[in-house]
Amino acid sequence: MVYADAGRVVSARPPQGEVPRILRRVRSRLGLGEVMVWSTCKRLECYVWIGPSRLARAHEVVGDLWAEVTGERWGESVPGDVNVLAGRAAVHHALRTGLGLNSDLPGERDVLEQLRGARRLAMAGGTCGRRVEALVRGV
Repeated sequence: MVYADAGRVVSARPPQGEVPRILRRVRSRLGLGEVMVWSTCKRLECYVWIGPSRLARAHEVVGDLWAEVTGERWGESVPGDVNVLAGRAAVHHALRTGLGLNSDLPGERDVLEQLRGARRLAMAGGTCGRRVEALVRGV
């Protein structure tokens, strides 16, 4: 699993009704399995399940998401405000976010509802499977 935090995307969030279409297009274009976008108050977090050999494509996923949301293409490099975490580090981050520890208000409960909303949007886009379900249930 890969997590990418694209802080710049937050200012250009798409309407929720557009998210399923965006997820389908990004998944299809890049040949991905499961994709979920978790929109918190401060960040837009993209969770993607890819094999270790394809980890380098994480930046491509974030770039594609950015292009879908803003209509702009990134250059060869991803801006510095994007963090990419893989494996346990990504799961650890999701748990911290779910607990509200990455929030300005520690213990904030809204993030769990935002996570459930992310799962519903992934389901609507057909990009939700057992991995998304397991992450949401675990958090």
